[in-house]
This record gives sequence, C-alpha cells and structure tokens, in this order.
Amino acid sequence: MRVLLVTHRFAPDVGGIERMSELLATQFAEQGHTVTVVTHSTARDVDDAAFGFTMLRRPTPSALLRAHRDADVVFHNNICLQFIWPLLLARRPLVIAVRTWISRMDGRVSARDVLKQKVLARAHVISISAAIAEHLSTASTVIPNSYRDDVFFDTTPVAERRRTFAFVGRLVSDKGADLAIETIARLVAEGRPADLTVIGDGPEREALETLAIDLGIETQVRFTGELTGPEVCGELNAHRFVLVPSRWAEPFGVVALEAMACGCVPVVTRDGGLGEAAGAAGIVVPNGDLDALADAARQLVCDADEASALRAAIPSALSGRRSSDMGRRYLDVIERAAAGLPVR
Repeated sequence: MRVLLVTHRFAPDVGGIERMSELLATQFAEQGHTVTVVTHSTARDVDDAAFGFTMLRRPTPSALLRAHRDADVVFHNNICLQFIWPLLLARRPLVIAVRTWISRMDGRVSARDVLKQKVLARAHVISISAAIAEHLSTASTVIPNSYRDDVFFDTTPVAERRRTFAFVGRLVSDKGADLAIETIARLVAEGRPADLTVIGDGPEREALETLAIDLGIETQVRFTGELTGPEVCGELNAHRFVLVPSRWAEPFGVVALEAMACGCVPVVTRDGGLGEAAGAAGIVVPNGDLDALADAARQLVCDADEASALRAAIPSALSGRRSSDMGRRYLDVIERAAAGLPVR
C-alpha cells in the first residue's frame, strides 16, 4: 500500500505532532508499506536519506499533485488545509487524525475551523482521545496517543529516587509551570520534603526562575532546559512524581504516559484528555486550581500507601499505549479506508 502522510511540521522541528508523524511513518514503513511524507518543514541539518521513507518538503504544486496521484490512500496527521486541494483533482481515500480542538484558543470557531469540519465530514476520522471525539461534529474512531517504550521506561526503584516532583513541557503560560513552582513553595513552607525539576524551555523560563527566587525556593527548583528523549527518561527516573498542571484543556497528554512509563505518579488537570492518559494511576485536579494541585501534591508526599497504590496502577494505565499498539490500530483504519471498507 502506498501511503501519503501529510503533516504540517516534521523533524527537525520539535513538537508532539512532529514526533507522532515520524513515529507513524516509521511504523507504516516497517510494516512493508511505501510511505511518502509531505511537510512544510525544511530539512536544515537532517539527512532525509536516513529515514525509511520518502520525504517531500515544501513541494511545488505539480509535485504535490503527483504525490497524491501516486498514493493509494492519503493520511493527514492533523488536518493541513494547505495540502488538501489535490484531492479535488486526484480522488483518493482520506484518513485524518485529529490531534487538537477544531477551534481557536479562546474557543471561537473561525471560518477555517468550519472548513476543517466540512473536510472531516468527507473523511475517515481518528480522534486521539474521547474528549476530542466528543468535540467533533462527525463520527470518529478513538485511538489514544502512545509513548515510545524504547525511549521511556522505568530503570530505578522508588527507594533510590532522590527527587520528588518533575514538570516536563514547553515553558509557556498555558502549561502551568508557575503553578508547579507555587505548589512546591507551599509544601516547603509547611516543612514537607519537596523539590521540583523543570524539564523544558520556552519564553517563560526567565520569569519562572525569578518566581522561584521571589518565593525563596530557588535551591529547591532546578531548571534543565530542553533535553532529548533519553535525557528526559533519565531525569524522570530520578523522581517519584510528575506535575502536569496545564491551564488549557490538553487534547491528550503524552507527557503523562512518558512519566508513568518512567515510574512517576502523575497529577494532571481535568479538562480535555489528560485524565484519560493518566487513568487510575494519577490524581486529577481542576484546571488552574492551585489549592487542589497543592492538596494532591501534599497527598502524594504524605501518604506513602496512596502513592504506592497509584504506582501499582501504572502498568494497567499503560496497557495498549505502546507505539507499536497505536501503529497497528492506525494501519487498520488506513487499510480499510484504502480498500473501501467501513472503518470499525
């Protein structure tokens, strides 16, 4: 089967969709399918020949149309309207994975969002969470995101973990790193054993470092900057818990899976798909609620039995969430769409 995988961004750009696009393209190719990836991202210092599939970066209109005509099926890993027009001239089965809300950040629905919904109505649709599926106006197959089990895994017994809380994510206001720092300040003020490692980088880093100083906990808060996947795994294996205090409704939340795979019990926010990701292995709190976040963190450091019970639930929460599991389910949808069969 010849699969044309369309993605707005791809390596060397860094982000969730970029990682998932590479993972899926690799999985499809490893299953013997011929894969071509179309993207706006330039190669820069990446050697495209090292991939097990063909890269088509910023294609000309004629090259884009030719790629569609050569394909048996077209798969958009998150809908990319700039690359949708060839389907008007080269009719091919279309599968779209929806990875975020079809709306603006403030909830408004723009003309582009309306157009996206119209395109979805003519495609086979995959939602990355039940929350996304409920948000859409068309039926979809829910296939939760996965984590890379070859990168993120548990190497360190709990008794050997010397640090308490980690935060992993881009340092922007929506991710709530400031709430994590405020939480640690409260626990430290109460005399609780608490520290925080902030893993990631972004425009809010300087403000967050200043916040830690202003709260008098600069020695308890450590900033690593941006790390590679294996480096993040190493950091997480030094911690017992992870805070995922996103202010906005995360469509899913792979960071919770990655942290759990590394043996960390997560505290996540309620809106969106983070609760689905954590399952019975995490504590769920309202978005933006510092009091609830601090209460959950306090519960974990003070109640060893509760923490142990949540940690024991991690294997069940991660069941079926490996990258190979997700790849098989995506291929099932794509193969059925290519064959003209109804998607189950």
